[in-house]
Amino acid sequence: MRNLKKILIAIPSEIIFEGIVRILDISKQDIFRLHSLEELAQFNGSSQIDVILIDPSLIQHDLVLFNKVATEFEGAKWVGIVFSYIEQSVLEQFDSLVYIGDKPEVITRKFRKLLESENTHETHIRNTLTEREIDVLKLLVQGNSNKEIADKLFISTHTVITHRKNISQKTGIKSVSGLTIYAVLNKIIALDAYSK
Repeated sequence: MRNLKKILIAIPSEIIFEGIVRILDISKQDIFRLHSLEELAQFNGSSQIDVILIDPSLIQHDLVLFNKVATEFEGAKWVGIVFSYIEQSVLEQFDSLVYIGDKPEVITRKFRKLLESENTHETHIRNTLTEREIDVLKLLVQGNSNKEIADKLFISTHTVITHRKNISQKTGIKSVSGLTIYAVLNKIIALDAYSK
């Protein structure tokens, strides 16, 4: 793994950090070590970074800040180092995932594959809506209030508001009418459902 420019590792656990460095055979001169999402947000030199390894629990409760940080590291590959339960919507933010139980050769293979793959996605995975966000969007453009959406999806109103914020952040659209157009253009809803 010596063909990398720079790797940024944001993992608080010293044991996991040392294990990843050893498995990937990375020179410590090629690594920036951070311990939190806030440190990552303040990091200067994002253009030098090829790969970011991060503990997904660091972003789990602040996806808005994560999405803001992710735009600063354009072109970098994001790898989640998973060693506890993390919600699927958080795991979907990553280009690749490494699990604590993965064998060293599996981890190395995942990294090679990640580095060899080109950025062919038109929209980066962080900018795509999760299934739950799509459910919220569908109900929102049908004219449902936050409380009605919460009742229909069996989630709290606070969770609906969080999903709405994430939808607005990812799409760049704040108004319901704008989100309706977005949903039609992206085939999330059918136009004929509104022509009756």
